[in-house]
Amino acid sequence: MNQEPQRSIPSFYTATDKLLKKQILAANRRVFLVVPGLSEDVAKALIYAHDNNRDVTAIVDADEEVCRIGYGDVEGFEYLSRQGRKIDLRKHAGIRLGLLIADGFVIVWSPTPRAVDGERNPEQPNAVVLEGTIDEQSSATESSQNEASERAMVDGMHAVEATIQPSTLSLADQLTKSLDEDSVGKQQICPEELKEVVEELKKNPPAPFDLARRVRVFSAKFQYVETELQGAEWTNRRIKIRNSLLNSDLPDPLRELLDTRIRPYRTKGDVSIDVPCIVMGQITYNQDGKKIRVPMTQRDMESMWKAIQERYLFRLPGFGKLVRKRELSALRKEVEAFECVLQDWATGFCEQTKRDECSLVSDIVESLKGRIERSDRKERFEDNELRGIVLNGLQGMRVIPPRVRIVVKDVSWESSRDHEFTAALRKNLPAEDLRGWFDEFVAVQERP
Repeated sequence: MNQEPQRSIPSFYTATDKLLKKQILAANRRVFLVVPGLSEDVAKALIYAHDNNRDVTAIVDADEEVCRIGYGDVEGFEYLSRQGRKIDLRKHAGIRLGLLIADGFVIVWSPTPRAVDGERNPEQPNAVVLEGTIDEQSSATESSQNEASERAMVDGMHAVEATIQPSTLSLADQLTKSLDEDSVGKQQICPEELKEVVEELKKNPPAPFDLARRVRVFSAKFQYVETELQGAEWTNRRIKIRNSLLNSDLPDPLRELLDTRIRPYRTKGDVSIDVPCIVMGQITYNQDGKKIRVPMTQRDMESMWKAIQERYLFRLPGFGKLVRKRELSALRKEVEAFECVLQDWATGFCEQTKRDECSLVSDIVESLKGRIERSDRKERFEDNELRGIVLNGLQGMRVIPPRVRIVVKDVSWESSRDHEFTAALRKNLPAEDLRGWFDEFVAVQERP
């Protein structure tokens, strides 16, 4: 008597669209599929199973973001929407697991978000076969664009009985019954709802997955960063005084054409203010726990800020600045220390200029009087009036609180397809920092 060969169930396997399609097409009675999104090949297999009198149920997450993440594709939803209500199609928001019951075959897997990760290969298992076996020696023919040849392939598969060898139906039956009675996937999806999802995806298509993965790899290493030093350039600040007074010695036709500005602190670039000393990005203290202080001018402060940027940032001409993501935290800490020094410096500078305010106002008034004396308006202004105008100008001068503004942004996938951008990266960034970024892109492009 011939004894039936013993069959084993693989503990782990790699679930791909090709495998799912193969198992669905080989089913004789029923197909139950739970998955976030599905490809066009899997959708066609479901419809074919229905057309050949199989009991077909599918539960998906009918949200356009599913396709943007890379669970399935737009064509899969579009194909199902064109088929109307052929299969029992349901929805459940947030589904992120895969389950296929095909007759007595049961497999559970973790679907691959293709915007983040590439297609799985046999050395990267993502599935567990719970019931039934997969014939490793048998492989389904690649999907054909011709529906007739596809059906011929399926008929051949059934003829040789090469795909599924169920050992028992108990687990599959129990899972199917449990899913029917559970609260998962109770809402039906109408074709119009799927059609709306497809239309939105066509209006605003997902980023190509190869570029999205490329950007993900790069953004894990680098990010765009915008920096702005505010409240440090006191020598460039201006007093607001009406132009007719500043240019009183000019002829009327020219008076309003020339824009003369008063910069009261233009000569103060070398004024030294004692501020905390920074060493290796940290404020230093003496043995008594007090901050060590050193004299710094505005030029010194600007040089310190320039040195911080040179240590952490890479400049891409025409695109902006980049920072290594692993160094972003260190940059923020050093900027925080620099801001403390900057605020101390600005406070000290203000106190010193306040002490010199009387002589500064007198110098500006004398300059204005000289111009007024040469004009036809010399009888119209008294010294006290001019002094009041200058004082109001100083007090009304716009003062920006000293700080450093940092804005970090990820690189967009559009940048990845820009040849000038990639050329700038190769020219300005160390080769070792770019190794994973370019390598993954090439690998994805060449994947069959």
